[in-house]
Amino acid sequence: MNGITETSAHDAFDSGSSLDLNAERRASHSTTCSDSANDDDTGAEAGRPSPVNKKRARATREQLAILEDTFLTNTSPNAKLRAILSKKLNMTERSIQIWFQNRRAKVK
Repeated sequence: MNGITETSAHDAFDSGSSLDLNAERRASHSTTCSDSANDDDTGAEAGRPSPVNKKRARATREQLAILEDTFLTNTSPNAKLRAILSKKLNMTERSIQIWFQNRRAKVK
C-alpha cells in the first residue's frame, strides 16, 4: 500500500467514520432481525400450519367405533396396524397413536 491510502484510512478511522459504519450495521441488522421475527410469529415454518388456523379434527362416530373395537383386541397397536387403521379411517398415524395413548390413560 502507498502512504496516502494508509493515511486516509487512518484519518477516516480517527474521524469517527467507522462509528457511522457500526451504526449503519446495527440498523441493517435490526431490520433483518425484525423481519425474521415476524416470520416466526406465523408458525408456518418447516411446513407446519399456523397454530391460529389449525382446528382440532374430531373423530366421527364410525371412526370411534372402529378404534374402540380395535382397542378391545389390541391396546397398543404396532406401526403396521396404525398404518392400516390410518388408511381405513382417513386419519393420520399420529392421531391414531395419540387416540390409543389417551384411551389407555382413560383405562388407568
